[in-house]
Parts: sequence; C-alpha cells; structure tokens
Amino acid sequence: MAEKVETSEIVQKFKKLPETTLLLLRYMNLASNDVGREITSIKHAITMIGRRKLSDWLMLMIYSEGGSLKDPKSDPLYILASPRAKNTENLLEKIWLKKQSSFR
Repeated sequence: MAEKVETSEIVQKFKKLPETTLLLLRYMNLASNDVGREITSIKHAITMIGRRKLSDWLMLMIYSEGGSLKDPKSDPLYILASPRAKNTENLLEKIWLKKQSSFR
C-alpha cells in the first residue's frame, strides 16, 4: 500500500466496503485483546495495524476467497496462515529483543 496515500483516503474506501470494514475491526479486536483496548474506528484499526500489515491482510482476504471477502475464520487458508503468521511475528519480536539487549 503506497505510503503516499493519506489515511483518510483509505478510511473512505473502507466506508464503501462495510463487510471488509467489519472483518478488519473483528480481526483487529481479536489481536488487541493483548493490549486491552477495543478498536472501534477504521482509522484506529489502520493506525494500529500499519500500512504493510494492512496490505498483507487485504491480500490474504482476497486470495483466501478468490476475491470475495467472507468470514476468514471458516477459510482453510486463514486457519493455517493465521497461527503461522502469529508465531513468526512472535519469533521475530524475540529475536529483535535479544539483539536489543545484547547492545546494552
């Protein structure tokens, strides 16, 4: 997703896609359970997920349903990819923290 695009433009696109918006908010609120804050707006979700991860999530939604954005929890690709992505994210965070502590 191009960094040149304003967040407000992305929000406007999501407002035209209520099903996709709902899926994004559900996804982000599942992920935000660790933080303890509920995400209630598209802008907040985009800010929290970041442009790169938002782009990855949108691609996963498109490919998992052949272009249709249904409930991802029932899709086999999502079921396999989601835990793997979370594990990879956790592993990279641990590696990064270890590197940070070794520089102190």
